[in-house]
Amino acid sequence: MATDLRTRSILVAEDDEDLRAWLREVLECEGYTVMEAVNGREAMSILGRADVDLCITDLAMPEQEGIETIQMIRLKYPELTK
Repeated sequence: MATDLRTRSILVAEDDEDLRAWLREVLECEGYTVMEAVNGREAMSILGRADVDLCITDLAMPEQEGIETIQMIRLKYPELTK
């Protein structure tokens, strides 16, 4: 994992395209690397192949809700919940 907060990678799971784009813009302006997912299923796929330090997720999304995604992250990637 990255040690400098400014180089950390953040995964944003949000089905609203405008909100997702806004979050990306704000976070990138602060120096973070941002990855995007349109739902929880895609977020889990990204987590399986990328180094992510933080996941920000919407709660109500199609295909896989945010709560289900958070529960899966806690099981598979406990380092993200510390």
